[in-house]
Amino acid sequence: MSGNTGGAGPAIAAHSKDASTPGPTPASEASGAVKPASDSGEAISYALQQATDFVRGEPLASMGIFIIAGIVIGKVLSRR
Repeated sequence: MSGNTGGAGPAIAAHSKDASTPGPTPASEASGAVKPASDSGEAISYALQQATDFVRGEPLASMGIFIIAGIVIGKVLSRR
């Protein structure tokens, strides 16, 4: 493998970000302080924009969150 320069490894490494790299990540930006809004419509719009940005930036994490939420909701509703 010493001569292998192709494959998904470099592409994945280029997009990955570990904890030792300084700077904000999409998750840290989405979990920041809530922007004060003068109108409840603005607050909803801002929250929706933050959620959209997170889903576009972290699609696999978003899928995992929705799958787990679906399982939890299914378990809760099946106990009724």
